[in-house]
Amino acid sequence: MKEIQDKPVVLKKIEEELPDRFGEPLFSALCKTFSSHDEERIKVAAIIGMLYLSHRLTKYPQTKLRTFCCNLREEYTPLPLDCRHYDDICDAIDSGLPTQTILIDNTLSPKNVAIGREHILEALDFISNS
Repeated sequence: MKEIQDKPVVLKKIEEELPDRFGEPLFSALCKTFSSHDEERIKVAAIIGMLYLSHRLTKYPQTKLRTFCCNLREEYTPLPLDCRHYDDICDAIDSGLPTQTILIDNTLSPKNVAIGREHILEALDFISNS
């Protein structure tokens, strides 16, 4: 019973360190593609993907990326995501691609960054392969 109660705490603590709407537009696109899955699992996948892009594009610290990803993966079952879903997810981004999103830089500050299809594909690969 305790394990179930702890799950929302892990995600909540991590979300408290992130800017508002962090994970968009990936979160919305994943919700459309995986509409029958738990929203928390979808949010975890979106956060992991956008943290990866933060590391890749704005030098978000790799140690923080690893810590957050490990903590989230220990508590949440991953989405059944594979390359067959990638086109649907990219097509589900409302604003189209490229689009503006919030990433976190090496000083842990939010940055508005334009991301394209290739960035979304990299994030999806990171989510599904790690």
